[in-house]
Amino acid sequence: MTVAILILAAGALYAASLLKAGFGRTTDAKKRSAFALAAVGFALHTAALAIRFAETSKFPVGTAYELIESIAWIFVLLQLAIAASFKVGLVGVFSMLPAAVLALLPLTCPVFVQKMSDAPKATANFAATHAILAAVSYAALAAAAIFSAAYLSQKKSLKAKSSDISALSLPPLETLEKWTGAMLGTSAAAMFIAVIVGAVSAQYVPPAAHLTLKYALGTLVFAAQALVYMMAASGAARGARLAKFAIILFVFALIMLVPIELRMIL
Repeated sequence: MTVAILILAAGALYAASLLKAGFGRTTDAKKRSAFALAAVGFALHTAALAIRFAETSKFPVGTAYELIESIAWIFVLLQLAIAASFKVGLVGVFSMLPAAVLALLPLTCPVFVQKMSDAPKATANFAATHAILAAVSYAALAAAAIFSAAYLSQKKSLKAKSSDISALSLPPLETLEKWTGAMLGTSAAAMFIAVIVGAVSAQYVPPAAHLTLKYALGTLVFAAQALVYMMAASGAARGARLAKFAIILFVFALIMLVPIELRMIL
């Protein structure tokens, strides 16, 4: 129950950060307030996952519910780190909307509190490592899609010579492109290792068709990630083209993996 309450509070603070930065004229004071709310929410989120780790003696990725919250945590960590390093406000495509949704959505499921309250049996270390790496890959891919959306938005505003505040607060196009490439590389590397570790962890669990399908789809997603990253590294995909590929890749990963993850939940 404590974990669920902390996650609820974290999600509420992420939503408050979104509301603080998302209405009216964006000022430095609003940016600081939005960042502070998100940072406090992240601290509560971290505490919730730490408690879960203490209860189960393993990283909180043993269930689909834990995995969602861990992905949300990694995603917020990336956002806060980038915002603090590059003085980017949590506005527009950098808002805390994805974090609020990922943190609060599982709480709408009636069995969430029960799932988070029960201490599942410890799984093999390989399986837990696979889940952690997959979470990092998904979070990095989501970040790449967000940077790509920011790139396209910024480019559109520059072409139209727009004075939109949210567009003006975005980093330069070159920076956004660099971040997109870095996140694509991180995502592909994490998924590559996750696929290998997942194959090893398969020996610790009974054979199941949905797990075989999951590993096969994960391999397919990695192949797509590797292809897009190699295109970016070689210069075959740059600028708006790279941004579009990154967004398509993110949608592709969701279409491939979300159904099988829902199958595991249900």
